[in-house]
Amino acid sequence: MKERRKNTTKIMRDLSRIMATLLIVSSLVAIVPRAASATAVPIITSAIISDGSYGVGDTVTLSVYADSPGYTVTDGDVYINEKEVSDSIVDNGGNFYTFEYIVEQGDLDRSVLADLPVSIILRNGTGPSVAFTDAVIGMGTLDAHSPVVNTLSPSNGQYPVSLNNTILVMNFNENVTAVAGKFINILDDGGNSIFNRDTTDGAINTSGNTVTITHGLSFVNSGQYKVFIDKGAFIDNHGNEFAGIDNAQVYWEFSIESAISATLAADNSYVDLTFSEGVYGTNDFAGPINLNQLNLIFDANGDLSKDVTIDSISKTDGNPLLGGETIVRVHLNITGKMDGSETLEIKPIENPPFSIYGGHTLSEFQDTQSTGVFNLNALITRQQQHLRSVEY
Repeated sequence: MKERRKNTTKIMRDLSRIMATLLIVSSLVAIVPRAASATAVPIITSAIISDGSYGVGDTVTLSVYADSPGYTVTDGDVYINEKEVSDSIVDNGGNFYTFEYIVEQGDLDRSVLADLPVSIILRNGTGPSVAFTDAVIGMGTLDAHSPVVNTLSPSNGQYPVSLNNTILVMNFNENVTAVAGKFINILDDGGNSIFNRDTTDGAINTSGNTVTITHGLSFVNSGQYKVFIDKGAFIDNHGNEFAGIDNAQVYWEFSIESAISATLAADNSYVDLTFSEGVYGTNDFAGPINLNQLNLIFDANGDLSKDVTIDSISKTDGNPLLGGETIVRVHLNITGKMDGSETLEIKPIENPPFSIYGGHTLSEFQDTQSTGVFNLNALITRQQQHLRSVEY
């Protein structure tokens, strides 16, 4: 009897130990996270992109977090900025996946803190996840557009361009930077290069969105010129390249023509202005031009005793103008004796109403068309002038 009671007590003690062990194991199991159920579809929890400034050709990395590793994708499952990138998946373990998107010309731009559109689906043996389309926000920007030219001066195809032109100007739609090793080349109508400079050369100034080319060339009247610019000669703040000007798909060409040329009388008494087409005093081709529509610029090198003004205008035979003349004689008032160092220039005033070029007003060309600066004829030598001043 004693032996049976002893055995019963031992069995009860052993059962207590077993129950305590089971309770401990049960507690430990309760605090260990369970792996995603093999019968549940994937769950995407978040997606982010790295901060940065992205341009054409740059790679944007999208990080995707889910409830488990080991998921897959098929074609059409993942889009970034409306571009399909499913085959770029990398399973980094730890429920972390990455996808890569390469920025292409013409993609959607993205400003700071703007949404980057995404659509993400992950898969397992059970099926696809719900598409993740939440906004992906970062501090970065995305510029998928290369800089383009808004205006050219002279404009492409412009006629006429003044014989006195000294600069060419490009205005872009955004700020640009010149790139060393890229060139701007100007060709004459014979195909000869007459200007070929690196974009960082001193003759080419890049400031903000404006590029100014001070070419220093002596253009030929009636000449035609083409400007070539290397692809990538200028880049924007994101490194996107200007497409260049090749005069095959993108053109920059212009023609030189002096709308006004001057022939000075030997005694400086008049200047004959020759226009490339007949000129009139009004836009409706009625009546002649008048002297108030011309601007005479005289430079006597600081000698205030000399002056030149317009006295009157007429035909070359002295008769009144009728309108439509191609040659107009400008009669001059001369004060003082000219030694040949003095210069004249005659050009339209700011907004004259007279017409040329088949209905265009000459004022449209007033910034580029003039006689150019020319010297008056010497009617007294410098030595004579010096001797005369000594006599007095």
